[in-house]
Amino acid sequence: MTRAGSIGRFIKILDEMKLKKEDLDLIYTKKISNNQETKIYGKLMAAEVYGKTAQVLVCYNPDVEKQKNKTLDGKIKTVMEKVEKLNKQDGELDNKLLAVNILLGERNLKQAFTVIKKEEENTLELKRNRVCLFNWDDVPGKGRNQFLKFIENDLKISYGKYGKIEKTDDGDTIKFVNKENSITFKLNKPENKVVAKTNDGKTYEYLIETEKSKLRVCGEYRIDAQRKNFGFFAVFTQNKDLKPTDIITIYKSRDIVEKGFEVLNADMNICPINHSKDQRIETHIIFKIYGYFFVSLLRAALKDKKISYSFSELLYTIKSGNAAVGYYHHEILKDKRLYVKRPTLNAELLKIFKILKIKIPKHDIKLEPYNYTSK
Repeated sequence: MTRAGSIGRFIKILDEMKLKKEDLDLIYTKKISNNQETKIYGKLMAAEVYGKTAQVLVCYNPDVEKQKNKTLDGKIKTVMEKVEKLNKQDGELDNKLLAVNILLGERNLKQAFTVIKKEEENTLELKRNRVCLFNWDDVPGKGRNQFLKFIENDLKISYGKYGKIEKTDDGDTIKFVNKENSITFKLNKPENKVVAKTNDGKTYEYLIETEKSKLRVCGEYRIDAQRKNFGFFAVFTQNKDLKPTDIITIYKSRDIVEKGFEVLNADMNICPINHSKDQRIETHIIFKIYGYFFVSLLRAALKDKKISYSFSELLYTIKSGNAAVGYYHHEILKDKRLYVKRPTLNAELLKIFKILKIKIPKHDIKLEPYNYTSK
């Protein structure tokens, strides 16, 4: 599965393919209740992931989109109600500003909104922030990389090896040229916008905003950009033979694996011990995987015999049995020592041993030769 922050570029590929949510194929259905089921739609495409070409399945779940929008709307409503309540109260404006900014931080909305102080009215105003595409005043210069990233990701113009950026002396025009493409950005301050034209005749318009005496070329509102990704996620694989239904089925089965490792960590005490050396970390991981593999084999063998166990149930059953094995030596035994093996198995564990045809350990007590020397 790709990172959440990467899903945007795959959604843009869908846009370029002129595919809407309703055009995606149904690839997964799960019944939640008698009257409700969840559905996942998807599109398989070839794309670069972590520097390698892979099969990427872009998935969309309308139920997740609905839930995330509901959660976000609730957060925004809480902040707006807070601002409205504070505006009706007396008190210092700076204290009110601090209270709202703290709430925005708690709701993860600090990048989406800015709180503006209105000194004359002694009130606060909540302003929606737009996505900053690049800073006009910093191009060319320290804003060069952000500008090049914008034209490559948003306008699909590769800056290549020989790309060149120029700005006119009056600062109102920025031109980018390489061997294949060119694009010109013209500033229109009276209308607060920037108009971009490419050499193939395409035209784009963007808003401009002033922040700390600098011009920012802006796109859509951050909240709207965030909502566009709701419900989407991407799963990738190097296996070109897998169908979308196969990929999503494998992905959905991850819960079994994650639950198994969770049980191993908790019930088998295979927990992190703050390793610092690579060899110890690798050894720790190997033991964890071996433990998971061993328990999985046991579960599969028992399932063939029509006996089903969860990870935690099987581990609890295994741990319910024990065997005390050891030696007892004393000077009265002279040159011998007593070997004792005392297994304890409950009925359920005995049944498992018999089903899997595992030899059941027996009680054993015997004297063995021993070179005992008194102190």
